[in-house]
Amino acid sequence: MGVPLRLFCTQEAADTFTDLSSADIRVLSQGGYRLPQRLWAENGALARQLYRDPVSVLHSPGNFGAPLLPLRVPQVITIHDLQHIHVPELFPRTLRMQRTAWFRGSILRSVHIIAISTFTGIDVMTQFGVPPEKVTVVLEGVDRSKTHPSTEVQQARRLEYGLSQPFVYYPATENRHKNHELLIDAMTAVPEPIELVLTGRKGMRWDDIQDYAMRAGVKERIRHLGFVPRSHVFDLLYMARALVFPSLFEGFGLPVLEAMQCDTPAIVSNAASLPEVAGDAAMLLSPQDASSWANAISQLHTDNELRSKFIRLGRKNLDRFSWQRCAQQTANIYARVGAR
Repeated sequence: MGVPLRLFCTQEAADTFTDLSSADIRVLSQGGYRLPQRLWAENGALARQLYRDPVSVLHSPGNFGAPLLPLRVPQVITIHDLQHIHVPELFPRTLRMQRTAWFRGSILRSVHIIAISTFTGIDVMTQFGVPPEKVTVVLEGVDRSKTHPSTEVQQARRLEYGLSQPFVYYPATENRHKNHELLIDAMTAVPEPIELVLTGRKGMRWDDIQDYAMRAGVKERIRHLGFVPRSHVFDLLYMARALVFPSLFEGFGLPVLEAMQCDTPAIVSNAASLPEVAGDAAMLLSPQDASSWANAISQLHTDNELRSKFIRLGRKNLDRFSWQRCAQQTANIYARVGAR
């Protein structure tokens, strides 16, 4: 039997829940994007909703809970990462203080905490003194239903995006911890005619990244396709010679699994949670060593035996991750918390 869900979210999020026809979706007022204003607005809107129509368990899946709600509402939160603690130079001082305060309040107010990786779970216990019995690691999954795009689809994508050369692929935001500059430095030392393809919304940093590529002399070998539909991300992964993922900090790193689902070898940073997720099924490299990334890109582009090895290991690694298992473990936590 499934768990009856009532989803509280913004209109923008509600529009994405096309597969949840059985859920009761309640749209909350939009509190803006900036962290403190958004969280204050969400807490206030939730308080009004739950006063009229209480729930057995309130689960906040996006790092921060609702510490302003009455104690009678049992809360569960999912924490993805504590990035602001480990790479503080990427966050303004005020934002670091705000994040720490909201994390602390959410953790104190929660009955139970879900961590999306063992790395994050240990981090939460270490940084905030949370007892182990209050934390459960629930690994994320990967969509195993994705199939290899046909030759016709691949040709259509190449025409659509102007991809005439072999390429390595990095789907990521432009946030500084994503470490695009490392890949630009690596591309200067890759002799093969191969491009670096980027996707994600072009933000304020794109001009800086372009300037960096121009100074490095590889601007013509870097393609930024902007935001692409979700299905196109998987098509591009299938077509890529490798996923390159040099992030400085991740709480999980879902694109690594998505590449493995697409039979695409992955070159991955050895930082934070990424070795845990990738296991032995990716080339793990320092996110500071551009020459090693250049060598790895060349190897995976030219060495078919090495490619086959990592494709085989990737398929095996995927067995550790399942959305069905994730959902069942989460439902079990709801049952335990709701029974108290």
